[in-house]
Amino acid sequence: MTWKQSIALGASLGLLGLIRNQDVLTGVVLLSSLLWRVKPRILMIQNLSLVILVAIGIGSIQLATNWTLFHSWQSPYIINGQSLSWFSPDFIRVLFSQGNGLFRYAPLAAISVFGLLLLLKVDRGIASICLLVFFCQLYVIASWAPEIVGGPYGSRMFVGTLPFLGVGLAHILTTTKLPWWLFATALLFTWNLYQIGVMLIRW
Repeated sequence: MTWKQSIALGASLGLLGLIRNQDVLTGVVLLSSLLWRVKPRILMIQNLSLVILVAIGIGSIQLATNWTLFHSWQSPYIINGQSLSWFSPDFIRVLFSQGNGLFRYAPLAAISVFGLLLLLKVDRGIASICLLVFFCQLYVIASWAPEIVGGPYGSRMFVGTLPFLGVGLAHILTTTKLPWWLFATALLFTWNLYQIGVMLIRW
């Protein structure tokens, strides 16, 4: 890996933080899996240091913006009294609550996670990365106290995990010989219409 590539990766990670803070986790997982393959280790450490420096440099734009607007380095969410409960994440609410739980609103997400577990037997590397991204995001989202963040309509906070969950779904669809997915698609489409009705009544 060249120093230009390291700078580009660091810039990508920093931009992720500016656009959507929680997606830094996704970037960290992907970059770690990439940098771990760099040999020798001293070169890996050099590349990692450059990536971190560039990411911090770009990410500091957010800190400067916070200070300019709110006279504080902290996130406006924290300033307004919201918090992250790192030691008591509410997985049940985020995954199964009515109208906005991820697996309840989008059962295909659960099927996709199952597909990733099956993929571990075929391609452990790709499956592990996808699962790690999903569970890291799940932990952060479940740790966020307000329901509007941890469980809004359709669990929008999980949108960054969809490409990785799609790998698991693709594995199931390409390995099964039964056309069960046609029936499942119609069933889940009907279920989503019901969820939309719930959302309209609720909000």
